Amino acid sequence: MAEGHTKLSGPDLVEGIALSDLPDGGKLLGHCGDEQVLLVRRGAEVFAIGATCTHYGGPLVDGLV
Repeated sequence: MAEGHTKLSGPDLVEGIALSDLPDGGKLLGHCGDEQVLLVRRGAEVFAIGATCTHYGGPLVDGLV
C-alpha cells in the first residue's frame, strides 16, 4: 500500500457534529486526527469506519450502504 499525505476532507469529528448534519440513511465524510472517517446513520445509530477500502484503496463514501 502506498503511503502519502492526503488532504483531509470534511469536518473534524473529534469536535463532534450535530445529529441533524447526518440524516437517517445518510453518509458523512470527516476526519479524526490524520485519518479519514466515514459516518453512516441508521435510525438512532451512527456507525464509523475508515473511509478507504482496505483492499483497493477506493473511497467508501462513493459506495452503497
